[in-house]
Amino acid sequence: MLIELVDITSLNLGSSNIPRVDSGVDGAADYDSGTTYAEGDKVIYPPATGTDLYESLENSNQGNQPGTSPTKWLHFGKVNRWRMFDSYIGGSQSEATDEIEVVIAQSSITHVTLFGLDATSVVISHLDADDAVLYSTEYDLFENALLPTDYYDFFFGPAPKAATQLIQPLRYSTVEGEKVKIEIRKTGTVKCGKLAVGYGHTLGTVQKGVEPRLLDYSKYQTDTFGRTTLAQGAAAKLLQVSFLVRSGSESHVWSQIEKVRGKLSVFDFNSQHTDHEILALIGYYRDMYEVMEDKNKTYLILEAVGTT
Repeated sequence: MLIELVDITSLNLGSSNIPRVDSGVDGAADYDSGTTYAEGDKVIYPPATGTDLYESLENSNQGNQPGTSPTKWLHFGKVNRWRMFDSYIGGSQSEATDEIEVVIAQSSITHVTLFGLDATSVVISHLDADDAVLYSTEYDLFENALLPTDYYDFFFGPAPKAATQLIQPLRYSTVEGEKVKIEIRKTGTVKCGKLAVGYGHTLGTVQKGVEPRLLDYSKYQTDTFGRTTLAQGAAAKLLQVSFLVRSGSESHVWSQIEKVRGKLSVFDFNSQHTDHEILALIGYYRDMYEVMEDKNKTYLILEAVGTT
């Protein structure tokens, strides 16, 4: 399954209860071109609908627009409300207390995907143009957790761990005016690294032998005295999968892949009989090629790399 994602902007983000700026950022306010900023002052840009956080790199900083003045402003990334819509999962999470509630007003949505979760349950609701609930489904993130098997395991074993991602199809695609409401719940601080919605495409029948790998971006660093140390870098998931298509339909699959070239997408290589987190990722496709078996069937080999 390939899910072609929709960009979330201020135009289709219907509402969000996530504080725009989290408590860890002091004194951040909307950028004002008439204000003189001191070194270390933080601003949100663009004003009013601001999505990005910047810090002034010098004193007497006035009239220098963040985003176009890299020597004047340091880009800190997205503000709290918009972190779940950036390109990262780990280390870049939106957070709120007890519940995150987001409404997205967008047609042609067939799937809702969540990554980098720190939560216990998720409720996904399909709303009509008047905000009436057409249907609503709750997902227990502990549902597939390994529960204790005996008293020793109950008292001394590891605590059950909730799923950190969720990929769910809607019953039917949204149409113009309809909305999707996502509620992510947990007592205390609830977090989400990535919320993405889009339109799903079936690529073919996934074959056995999916190969999950972990790409490590750590590197050796050598100083001027020849001393070498290992600098820990980020890691990314890589999946290589073979799927079967009917000969003659390859061009359709190629066209679907071509549409998401260089774009963030969701790849879910679980079959109807599996539900493994490791077989799904949000990232980009790196390579695809054909193995022609005979006149009736063709195998397509695809590599997808997750974001770090």
